[in-house]
Amino acid sequence: MTTVDLDRIRDVRHQLLHLHKELLDLERVERERTHGRIAPADFLRLLIEDSSLAWLRPMTELIVRIDEWLDEDERDPDVATTWLREVSHLLTPDPAQHDFHHRYAQLLQASPELVIAQGAVMRALTGRRS
Repeated sequence: MTTVDLDRIRDVRHQLLHLHKELLDLERVERERTHGRIAPADFLRLLIEDSSLAWLRPMTELIVRIDEWLDEDERDPDVATTWLREVSHLLTPDPAQHDFHHRYAQLLQASPELVIAQGAVMRALTGRRS
């Protein structure tokens, strides 16, 4: 794998982390509107345990797999290619798919910031800089 490819993969990861944070922030704000202020540790517990937030797990798990791949001494480029395709598929809203797609499509309609963050991930996937 070339340095340029590794840079692209790191950029995808960085943009995906930003998008993930936007999603977490949206969910937290919505939760706090209903239940009041939530301490960071309590919100983390909700993310892990609350089934209404389980829709975020596919993205979280994908980020973890990317991090593990980046930490490997010997990186298999085919693995990176596979999860790059997964990122693209995951971020293509399709409410007919699993819970992630359904909730993600709803949030995209409600948040311009999320649309911008998704665009940054998609540009990183194609190797284009903004």
